[in-house]
Amino acid sequence: MEEIKPHAIYTVKQASAILQISERTILRYCAQGILPAVKIGKFWRVPGSKLLAFLEGASGSERR
Repeated sequence: MEEIKPHAIYTVKQASAILQISERTILRYCAQGILPAVKIGKFWRVPGSKLLAFLEGASGSERR
């Protein structure tokens, strides 16, 4: 897995590659607020810190 830099801003394509899920799923997660992101014009951007928090939340739910 690629190292996630907390201060970086990732495109949907980059976030998709990191999480290994489709770009369409990333877009849906962003639109629904599941993955915190910022919409700039018509493009979504995902802050690295939010991507890390999303991953930590996902791994925490698996342990329960």
